[in-house]
Amino acid sequence: MFDGMDASRVKVLPEAAQLEMVLAAAILAAEERGDAGRDAAPVVRLTNVVWHEPVVVGPGQQVHVDLHPGADGEGNGWVVFADAGEGDGSTGTVAVLSDAAPERVDLAAYGSDRRPGSLLVSLADQAASLAERADVVVVPGQLAACLAAVARDAGWGEREVALLGADEVTYAGSADRAAMWGAVDVATDPAGQREATLCVDLVDRQGTSLVRFRGLRISAADRAPLTAPYGAAGAETPAAETVEEVPAGPGRRPEMVDWSVAQCLEWELGDAVSQL
Repeated sequence: MFDGMDASRVKVLPEAAQLEMVLAAAILAAEERGDAGRDAAPVVRLTNVVWHEPVVVGPGQQVHVDLHPGADGEGNGWVVFADAGEGDGSTGTVAVLSDAAPERVDLAAYGSDRRPGSLLVSLADQAASLAERADVVVVPGQLAACLAAVARDAGWGEREVALLGADEVTYAGSADRAAMWGAVDVATDPAGQREATLCVDLVDRQGTSLVRFRGLRISAADRAPLTAPYGAAGAETPAAETVEEVPAGPGRRPEMVDWSVAQCLEWELGDAVSQL
């Protein structure tokens, strides 16, 4: 995912790439149990997906997927996290559906009056770049193209779009079938908070949905800049903060009038120590 990226930049694993890691882990686990079915690419469904914190990857770090038995006995719970991360990147439930079949999509309806609030996004450029590399992660670039189209259509400009959660994500395609179209239904936030809920299908030439997102919640709201985790190898130590001078105040005690904050703090510490 990070080939060609400036080494000095903070590297954030795309939310959709996290899902592909879960997809690979779920298939491996199903194969070990012997219940993956005979298909080379079984249908895999992720539900109750929540992206909690960006997965910031520092030099020498690894990103992990932890699968554990689901609470209802069906499927597995999962969590994605980085070595030095302070919290989970994403969580949810995943199940391999050995007897499920891919869905078909009526592409002609998208972007027309027959389906108000919909977009049909060409993914031909992404498909061409995928043909050059067999090991490239497929969905993040394709989904990003759909999100960029939604942002432009909603008047958000070129703002970065973050994924918040999804009710359901279904993978039904094999690695040798590239999505050529993104079929998107958009329901924007009526309060104008730069948020929306989407239904997205990444569709091949035959109209088969290779990846289906349902109840995908996104946000283009401003976010704080990301920094590399301090625990990561090669991460910079935070620079010492510059303490600004604070004007003197009335003070808690009469004798503190016109004292600085540093003088008040020194007095309070001395008073506390004297009472030990």
